[in-house]
Formats: sequence, C-alpha cells, structure tokens
Amino acid sequence: MNGLCTGHSDPDLWFSDTLETVGSGSVPRAQQIAMLKRARQALAICNKCPIIKECLEEGMKSENVDWGIWGGTLSGERLLIKRKTVKGTDRIRKVHFAHRVRGTQQ
Repeated sequence: MNGLCTGHSDPDLWFSDTLETVGSGSVPRAQQIAMLKRARQALAICNKCPIIKECLEEGMKSENVDWGIWGGTLSGERLLIKRKTVKGTDRIRKVHFAHRVRGTQQ
C-alpha cells in the first residue's frame, strides 16, 4: 500500500529545500507564511493516510530524522522524540519551525 503522498502532484510539500529555514530570518515574511501553510497542508494529508504509522517508523530512522515530513511529523518534532541533541543552527530552526507550524510559537 502506498501513502497519500506517493505520486502527489507537489512532492515539495513534504521535502522542500526551504521548508525548515523559515525561522532563519533570511526568508521574507510572505514566503514564511506560504511555507507554514504548505507544511500544514502536507500534515493534513498525512493525517488521512492509511500508512501513517509505517511512514513515521521510516522517518525515525537516523538517515531521515533531520529531513522532511514523515508520518505526520516534522523533522523538529522527530528530533525531540528521538531526544537528539538539538544543537546547531539547523536543528534549532527545525524545532522552531515545527512549533510555528503547530501554532505553539508565533
């Protein structure tokens, strides 16, 4: 069985180069809002997916934990779930982005 993201017309919803750099300050505000909206759109699709658990298992693998949306979670959330060290600018941005997507940070 394939996930709902398989063959989707816009795979960048789940794996965008700029997805998790929104908190960096280098992304214009309009683009930040668009990226938050796109991440929420991807998560809404994930939440209806029949293989969300299997996808999350794949996303928790070391080679995937830092990138993309897997199993209805953002990389910043998976870093926290795995209790990975959240040091360095990239990982801190990912956690902040996850909080913004979920509406827990402005």
